[in-house]
This record gives sequence, C-alpha cells and structure tokens, in this order.
Amino acid sequence: DGVREVLSLTNVKGVEPTDFGVRIGRLMQALPRTPEESAEFRRTVFASPLYVGNFVSRDARATTVLVFFEPMSEEAFQHRNIARNVHAAVLEAGGDVEVAITGIQTIKAQITHLMQQDLLRF
Repeated sequence: DGVREVLSLTNVKGVEPTDFGVRIGRLMQALPRTPEESAEFRRTVFASPLYVGNFVSRDARATTVLVFFEPMSEEAFQHRNIARNVHAAVLEAGGDVEVAITGIQTIKAQITHLMQQDLLRF
C-alpha cells in the first residue's frame, strides 16, 4: 500500500550491445538457474558502470532495492504506516542478511517516531 514502483537488479532496464546493435530492456531476462547463468549475469552487471555503485556494490556484498512511493503528504505517509510496513516486508524477505533502509521519507518517519517516544517519556 502506497508503493508506486520498485527497482532492483531483477527488473532494472538497461542497454546492452548485441551482434546487431543494442538491446534496450530488462537487464535480467530470466532468473539465473545454474551457476553458469549466475556467472554470466554477474559479468553483465559488472561490465557496466550504470549498475556498479548504483545497484550493486563494487565488492558484490550489497545490492540496492529502490522503492518509489505514490505522491502523498507526510501525514498520509505516517498515517498509512508505510515506513513500518516496508521495514517489516524487508525483514521478512531478507532472512539472515544485514539490511539497511534509508531515504528522506524513512528518516522523517523515524524522527517522528523518536520524537513521539521522547514526548511520552518526558
């Protein structure tokens, strides 16, 4: 609820050279099923500065998932618990990996939550 679009290595679009020119479309055509397909996808990702540093770290230990929200006021964002719902979904999907969630709306939501706790405490 409230999410307009999500971009990651699985659905980001890009440009790749072919024997006949260039192909514009999804970077990942299909989920790699074999170690060879995974290695080929990794070579494709790391061959482009568009992806390295934006969607995957140079050391391949981290990736980015960008979440774009529907236009709404900060009050609506808070009222709909979007930051909390995204955080719960990420933790559920992440399993045993370290996760960091950032962005202006997430930071504002966290600050609001902390201020509310401080007001109750004091």
